[in-house]
Amino acid sequence: VPALWTNLISITTALKNGSKLSNEGEILVLTKKGQRMKFDRKSRSGEGSTMSVLIKPLEDFPELVQAATNENRRRMYIGDLHRLLGHAGEVKVREAAKNLKIDLMGNMKVCEFCDLSKARKK
Repeated sequence: VPALWTNLISITTALKNGSKLSNEGEILVLTKKGQRMKFDRKSRSGEGSTMSVLIKPLEDFPELVQAATNENRRRMYIGDLHRLLGHAGEVKVREAAKNLKIDLMGNMKVCEFCDLSKARKK
C-alpha cells in the first residue's frame, strides 16, 4: 500500500518460505535461520486487533554495535549491520558504516524479512 506509513509483512508468505510461527502469550514470533521477529505491539482493529513490530534506530542500541563489532579493527558483516539498523537499505547501511567508522565485510544478501515486508498481493 504505497501511502501506508508502515511496511506490511505477510505471515502466510513467511511460512511458505520456511519461517516458523510461534507465540509467547499474545506475542507472535516469526523465526527463520536463527533470526526472530516479535510482533509485540497490539493495536485495535475493528472488533479484533493487529500485531506489529517496532523497529528502533541504531542509536538506541550502542551496546549491540559494540558487541557485533571486532573492537580491534571495527569490522562487521554488512548483514549484521543491516539487521541492527532495523533492516535499512544497502545505501543507508554503507553510509552508517562510514559514519560509525566500521569496515564492512561480505556482500549484501537477500533478507527474508525485508522480502516479506515488500510482498504484494497478486
